[in-house]
Amino acid sequence: RELSPLSAQAARPSRQKMRVARPGGIVSAVENVRLPGSGSSQWRIDGSDFGEQRRLDELSRKLSEVYMREVYPMEIGAAQISAGEYPRIFQECGLTDIEVSGYLSTFSFSDPRYTFEEMADYLTFTHESEVAGARRVFEEHREAHLRGGVSSEVFSQFLALKEKRLRHILSSEENLRRMQEVEIRPRVIVTGFKP
Repeated sequence: RELSPLSAQAARPSRQKMRVARPGGIVSAVENVRLPGSGSSQWRIDGSDFGEQRRLDELSRKLSEVYMREVYPMEIGAAQISAGEYPRIFQECGLTDIEVSGYLSTFSFSDPRYTFEEMADYLTFTHESEVAGARRVFEEHREAHLRGGVSSEVFSQFLALKEKRLRHILSSEENLRRMQEVEIRPRVIVTGFKP
C-alpha cells in the first residue's frame, strides 16, 4: 500500500504489530489524550497545603508554555499524530473491523485503599521520573528555554520546589491524607484484526 509520508512514519509500529500478528489476531494501540495547549496527558487537581504551591504552579505553567511553544514541535516534529488518526492508519495498514473505545483512569493520592508506604513509593517514583525527564528536556533544549524566559536559575528553583513539596507531603501520613490531589488520565484504545 502507498501511504503519505506522515502516515508511513506513524504507521511503522502498526505495520510491525501487524507483521507479527497471526491471521485473525488483534492489533491495538493505546494513546493518551493530550490536554489542549499543554501536551500533558493528565489533569491534576491539586489541593495540597504546601505553602509554596502558588510559586511552583507558576513555574510549572511557565515551563509548560515553553515546552509547548518551543520544544514539543521539535521533539515530535512530523511524527506527531493524534489518537483520532489511528483508525485511518490501521485501515491503511490493511487491518479490518477497527474499533475505538475509551478508558478513563482516575486516582486520588489520599485514597485510603493505598497504604502510606505504597503512596510514598508511587510519589517518589513519579517525582524522580518527572525530574529526570525535565532535566533531559532542559539540557537538550536550553536555548529554547532561555528564549521562553526559563534560565538555569529558574529551572533550578522549579526542581528545588518540587523536591521540597514531595518532602512536605511525605513528612507524615497526615500530610499525605490531607492532600486532595486527583490525577485523571483519559486514553483512546484502537483495535483492528489482521485478515
